[in-house]
Amino acid sequence: MAASLVCAALSACGGTDTASSTSPPGATSPRGAPSAGGSETAPSDAASGDSGSGSALSPPGPGGATVDDAGASASAGPQQGPGGGGTAATDAETAAPPAGGGTEDGSTVPNGATGNPGGAGDANAPPSPGDGGTVGCGSATFCDGFEGATTLSANWGVDSTVPANVVEVVTGKAHSGTNSVHITFATTAGQTFIHEKVGFPLTGTSWGRVWLNIATAVNTSHCMYIEATTGVNLVKYGVRPLNTQGDMSVNVSPPDNGVTSTMPLVRNTWTCFEWQITGAGGTGSVVLYANGTLVTSISGMPIPATLIEQRVGYEHNSVDTAGGEMWIDDYAIGSTRIGCN
Repeated sequence: MAASLVCAALSACGGTDTASSTSPPGATSPRGAPSAGGSETAPSDAASGDSGSGSALSPPGPGGATVDDAGASASAGPQQGPGGGGTAATDAETAAPPAGGGTEDGSTVPNGATGNPGGAGDANAPPSPGDGGTVGCGSATFCDGFEGATTLSANWGVDSTVPANVVEVVTGKAHSGTNSVHITFATTAGQTFIHEKVGFPLTGTSWGRVWLNIATAVNTSHCMYIEATTGVNLVKYGVRPLNTQGDMSVNVSPPDNGVTSTMPLVRNTWTCFEWQITGAGGTGSVVLYANGTLVTSISGMPIPATLIEQRVGYEHNSVDTAGGEMWIDDYAIGSTRIGCN
């Protein structure tokens, strides 16, 4: 994926993972029996991951279930991760940030070159490289902390099927800096996401990172929070590193196969989510981490070759009892692991 921006790490946050080498972390344990339509054996390149300091999440326990989009599940075998017998990552998972010159919006670019100032939501303005935020961007192709503007930059769009839902940049509730993206949700079933297309379509291996503070109502139906999509059908199709089907899960639709962890989605606190998608255009895998801890993974899945945008937000397939809201901050995406710092 052609790099449009490499940001320098500016301050520490959350977990202990740092920018990684190009190889994904070590091996995980086998999964249980797959649901109909695809293999759900753990990918050979998925890691147990490093435990993030200050994590509000417990390590994965035994169990877990395979699921489909309707919520049907089959019993799965033991799941191993940090604290559960998983193998530690074998790569160094560290990389020195490149030297770079500053830009008007606070981002950094390699070799002292001048970057574009951050957009202020002008639809006619060219895409900016993002503001970099105040959290390390490591090897990211695109990195944005939503600082320096009161609206989303021209890099971002909004997908929404619920007119009552509100998307805004707010000051005063942020993981780092002062700004974050705030989305409020009505009880109506549907979806509202912010999306970006920098560096797309995806090829090879993609890593993403975002800090989320989720206060949506607990909903036991299938809900989606992070999704890469082909743009063909924004409601039913996508590679979904963060879902909830009871507990946190990953899902690929089609064929609507996923794996649910034994870890609940922690709400009303900032959590660092990282994800890896491999095998675009063939058979690949999806891996999810929370605060540096492996949540779950799925492999043997058909990954579309035409994933054209990355979405972060909320989609729920049934009416919520109380609606809710979420905040999004310190987003980054690239071809190698970026880390939570």
